[in-house]
Amino acid sequence: MDSNEEFVVVNEENDNRRDAVARLDVLVDLFKQTIRTLNQSSILLKDELQTAITVTLQSSTPDHSSTVEHLVKQLDDISVSPEEVRKTYVRQLCSRLVAVNEEKQVVMTELVELNNQLRKAEAETRKWKKIIEPILKIETEIKKFDSTLSSKEESVLDETGSLLSDDSTVDDVCNFLNSIHNRIQTLHTEAAAMKSRSRTFKVDVTM
Repeated sequence: MDSNEEFVVVNEENDNRRDAVARLDVLVDLFKQTIRTLNQSSILLKDELQTAITVTLQSSTPDHSSTVEHLVKQLDDISVSPEEVRKTYVRQLCSRLVAVNEEKQVVMTELVELNNQLRKAEAETRKWKKIIEPILKIETEIKKFDSTLSSKEESVLDETGSLLSDDSTVDDVCNFLNSIHNRIQTLHTEAAAMKSRSRTFKVDVTM
């Protein structure tokens, strides 16, 4: 290492602090300019209003009860102390917080109600599924029985799949049960006919 080289120690903490102070100086300067502009505008506006009041009262009737001093005093009363401004601002914030809290309570109530409705809907879905499952089992058994008595073309409950699902309505279930009932009647008739033919065949054989 060259002996002529020098080590430079940079204090980053001090640099960051100086940058922060510089930014604050800019912010304070902007604030002062804004306040100065607002004060100037307020004074000029009050002067213009006072001039308008004076001109108006000069052209009014003598028995007019208002005076320039009285109206100007009303303008002066508009000025409020910083403490009063802060109190008013805090009251406004409190009012907003109360309103927001009320809205929150309404939303929470609606949310609880929606959750209750969702739980009820889920419970109804589970009940509905319990009803559908045994019906589908009956359908499967009837298909098996139907296949032993009827041809595939004649079968009402074919192998294309069940007409029921978890999304089925009460009308769907009623219609499906009616179709099963009709098919059971048909199968019963077919079974009786087969039994009759079997008896006739046995008689013919014994003769």
